Amino acid sequence: EDSDDIGSDKEDRDRKSRFVLKKLKTGQIPFRRDGKPNCPFCGRVFPKDIESLIQHATGVGKGSAHKHKAASKAKHAAFGKFLRDYVKTGLIPLVGPAVGPHVVH
Repeated sequence: EDSDDIGSDKEDRDRKSRFVLKKLKTGQIPFRRDGKPNCPFCGRVFPKDIESLIQHATGVGKGSAHKHKAASKAKHAAFGKFLRDYVKTGLIPLVGPAVGPHVVH
């Protein structure tokens, strides 16, 4: 599941997204650099505005552009879901230490 070599069908992308979401929820994939939110999959740093980060992750995840491979779309889609369901709701803070596991079930 950790491979970036996945098929482009929906089932493969969904499986990859679930795997990435689990790693995000447990803190195995950090989404902060120097205490600031960033996209862990393309390195873009965002201001403390969660909406721009959600828009980025969701846009890449749903995008039909061929510049993003299936694995990148799956990772970004999972990141968008993580941000909406766990960060925006306050279960996991948007800003803070770059490392440190957090467990959300």
